[in-house]
Amino acid sequence: MEHRSLPLPVVCLGSMTIQTPQDADQVLKRVNEMLDSGQYAEAITFADSCEGDDRFVDAIRAIACTHGGEALQDEAVLARGLALWRALGGENDNAQAYNLANAEHGAWRIAVNKRGFPAALAHDREHLHRARALYRRAGDDPAVPFQLRVQALTNLGISYDELGRDVEALGAYEEVLSMDSDFAMALGNRGTTLMGVAPFMGQHQPRVIHDAARALDAALADPDQVKRFGGQSALTSFEQHRSRIKLEQPHDEPNTTKTWTDPYLRWCAERSLFLHVSQACISDDVDDLDPLFLNRLITGLSQDEQERVYDLVDAFNALKQDYVAARYLLWLAADPLSPIHEHALAATARTRFLDTYKYGDWSVRSGLAAQAFAAAINLLDKVASFTHLYFNTSRKSRRVYLHNLWRLDGIRHGTADMDPELAAQFDQHGNRGLMALCDLSCDLEQDTPLNRMVDRRHSATHRFLAVHWMLIQEDATAGTGWLDHVEWDDLLAGAVQQLATARAALIYLARLIDIAEQLAETKRQEEADGPRQLGHLPLTRTVPIDLN
Repeated sequence: MEHRSLPLPVVCLGSMTIQTPQDADQVLKRVNEMLDSGQYAEAITFADSCEGDDRFVDAIRAIACTHGGEALQDEAVLARGLALWRALGGENDNAQAYNLANAEHGAWRIAVNKRGFPAALAHDREHLHRARALYRRAGDDPAVPFQLRVQALTNLGISYDELGRDVEALGAYEEVLSMDSDFAMALGNRGTTLMGVAPFMGQHQPRVIHDAARALDAALADPDQVKRFGGQSALTSFEQHRSRIKLEQPHDEPNTTKTWTDPYLRWCAERSLFLHVSQACISDDVDDLDPLFLNRLITGLSQDEQERVYDLVDAFNALKQDYVAARYLLWLAADPLSPIHEHALAATARTRFLDTYKYGDWSVRSGLAAQAFAAAINLLDKVASFTHLYFNTSRKSRRVYLHNLWRLDGIRHGTADMDPELAAQFDQHGNRGLMALCDLSCDLEQDTPLNRMVDRRHSATHRFLAVHWMLIQEDATAGTGWLDHVEWDDLLAGAVQQLATARAALIYLARLIDIAEQLAETKRQEEADGPRQLGHLPLTRTVPIDLN
C-alpha cells in the first residue's frame, strides 16, 4: 500500500506552555525536530520528562506518542497517544479532533502493516472510520483555524487514497483546493491519484495525464511547503511521480468556460456523473463521455477461456447499461428541461390518485425518480456480484450484496472475517480495486448517507414509498413500518448521491480487474513450461440499434 505522509503535528490549545509560551514553543520545536530526524524513542522519552501545566505537557506527550508510535509500529505507544488526545477533548473539540484523527489513522495503519489488510479490515476498521469522521468534523467547522481545516481535509483524502478509493480522495483534494488553490499537499496527492486512474479513461488518458502533471508541477513549485506539511518523503514521492510523466507537448490549461447545449449532458456534468475522473477533458463536442472500460482481459486459446472473457465483458456491459439507464431515468424525472416533463404531467392528470391531504406527490415523475433511486442502489449489489463472478468464488449469487461483499456469512459462520477466497487476493499483492470495494462496503455499517439510502431502497422496492412535495412532521418520523415517506427534493438528492457512489464502484471494479489480470498473466507466464500465446480478444465498440 502506498503511504503519503501526514502533515506535521499541529496542536490548537490557545497556547502551548510548560511555564510560559516561549517554553512551550521551544519544547514543541525540539520534539518535532526529533521526530523529523527519526529519533522517535528519544522524542517520546523527552516528552515524558517534561513537567509543568498538565494540559500542555499532555499535548506534547500526545504528539510524541502519536507520530513516534506509528513510526515505531508500537501499538501500545500509539494507544497512549489516543488516550491523551481523548483526555484533551478530542472527542468534542473540533480543533483537537484533527489530532485525535491522526492517532486513529495511525492505529489503523499499524494494524494493516502488522496483520495485513484482510485482518485489519475485519477487526480494526473502527480506527479508520473514527479517523475519517474526525477529519470531516475538523475540516467542516469554520471555527477551527483555517490551516488546520485544510490539513484535516487533505488527510481525509489520504485515508481514502491509501485504500484505493480514488474518487472520494479526489473529491477531498478538490474540496481543499477550492479553499486554498495553492495547498501543495492536496495538489501533489491529486496529481498522483489521477495518474493511477488515467489508464481507464480511454481516449482521454493523455488529457488526464496532463491534468496530473499540472497538479504535480504546482505542488513542486513550492517544495518548502510540501516538506513543511508532508515531510521529505512527500516531496520525494511527488518528484518521482512527476518524473514518470513524459509530455510530448506542453499541457494546456483546462477550459473553465465550457457550455453544454444538450440539457441531459449538462445535468450529468454539473453533478459529475460521467464515468470519468477529470471534468477537464470532457465537453459537449466529445464523443465518448463515459470512457470507463476494462483495460485488459487476457485469454488463452481454449474455448472455455475465451467464453469466460465474453461473459465478463457482457456482465460489465450490463453494469454500465444499468448505470446509464438509471442516470437517464433520473434526469427525465428531475430536470424541468427533460422532454417528458409536460407529457408526464398530462399522463399523471389522467391517472386517478386519491388525495390524503398530506402533500403527497403521486405522479409519473415521482415514480420514475423512485425507480432510478432503487436502480442506483441495486447496481452496488451487482458490482459485488461481479466481484465474486470474476474471482470464481463459491458464493451463491443470491447471497451476495455490497454489505457482505468481503465477509463470510455471519449467520452460518458467526464471524466478521474476510472470505478466504477474497483474502487470498492480498496474500502477495494488494489489489487497490478490491480494497476500495471492501472499504466502500463498510460504509453500510455506519450512520452514513449511503446506509440510510440503502434502507430507503427497501421501501422503494419491497415496501411502499410515499413522495411528498412538503413533508409534515408526523410523516417525517413515520417511516418505520411498511410505508416510508420522503420529500421530493430529498429523494432527488439521495438518488444523485447513489449514482455518484455507483460511479465510484464501477471505477474501482475496473481497476480490480486490471490489477488481477496483470498478476494472472505474470503468473501464467512464469508457470508455463514453454511459451504460450496470450492476447486480448478482438472486441469492437457496439453500435446503437433502434429496436423499433
